[in-house]
Amino acid sequence: MRWTGFLLAYQHGSDLEDLSPLMQYKQIADTGGRRIHIKVRRLPNNTDDYEPFLKYVKTRLKQTNIIIHSNNITVLYNLLQQARGLNMAEPPFSYVFTNTDLSLLEDFLNNMYGASFHCNITGLQLVKNDPMMKVFIFLYNKFPMKNPLQTQLALTSEAVYVVGMAIYRMRELGHAPRQSSVMCDSHDIWSDGRIMNDGIRKVILE
Repeated sequence: MRWTGFLLAYQHGSDLEDLSPLMQYKQIADTGGRRIHIKVRRLPNNTDDYEPFLKYVKTRLKQTNIIIHSNNITVLYNLLQQARGLNMAEPPFSYVFTNTDLSLLEDFLNNMYGASFHCNITGLQLVKNDPMMKVFIFLYNKFPMKNPLQTQLALTSEAVYVVGMAIYRMRELGHAPRQSSVMCDSHDIWSDGRIMNDGIRKVILE
């Protein structure tokens, strides 16, 4: 990515902590050591109408490189749909979405209804490197799920599984962590926290 500047649009105030490394990133080798100009704006909340915001980006900010940070896939759909209506889905516009579920919009992005996107759209996707995943992807493409599992829920499910497996294996070895009451808003330390942490680190997902 050889952008010399971009707009960073986020949805919630709490997102700023996650985005701070990106906002502090001023130089990259691909720009020849020049400073990157970053503009940060918050997306409108409690609305599905993003046209005023997009017009502001296009005419006032004059930004064509845009990074969108939102965990709500519906927000991304509305943004892209309305951007297309404002001719912001053509070059020189480019978009990067941090949402790992952008692939759920694949049919929409791939000209499902005859209206195409000619701009560059980049997203992130977590892929489990497992032979069974190839079978799952084949079946998913052939028989799409009405309500596909989103990344956040999938990661939460795997996290619960890892914790459960760690406790199970520690009990088999006779090293099960002992329960104790710890106040969340105090500075108490769980005496077996380190043991539990080590047990989790030893779990290998197959």
